[in-house]
Amino acid sequence: IMLAENRCLVIMKYFGEEMNIEYDRTLFIPQDDEIIIMQQHCGGENLMVFKGLLKRRDEFAFESRRHTDYPFALAFYVNGVISNRLSVCCENRVKNETLIGGKRCLFSILSIEKSRPCRKCRFEQRMAKLFEEKPELKVYDTYF
Repeated sequence: IMLAENRCLVIMKYFGEEMNIEYDRTLFIPQDDEIIIMQQHCGGENLMVFKGLLKRRDEFAFESRRHTDYPFALAFYVNGVISNRLSVCCENRVKNETLIGGKRCLFSILSIEKSRPCRKCRFEQRMAKLFEEKPELKVYDTYF
């Protein structure tokens, strides 16, 4: 279990739905969207890591509760309907300014603070270092 002081802080942006409606939308639908983010933290159980009302272009943050050596898996709900899912090996794998969902994405991960690489990422980093440090071959003049 990851201690509270070791948890990552995930900072995101909500882009909102693209709706071009000529009538006053507030008569029928509230201006804010209810956003719920669920995280599968240890293989089976889901936790609600964020719930709130957001307007278009709002930024928000939550703490990741992923257990060590389990994937970083999120499900995004907008007004009770699942919008998208994200599943990667760890928070360290996610790049800053990542759009979630392609062209018509509703969410973006702006940054992740205090992320730690998982075993797979640590192994890949070690392998990359090994292949970078190629020993120089010494050329000797030989006379026969």
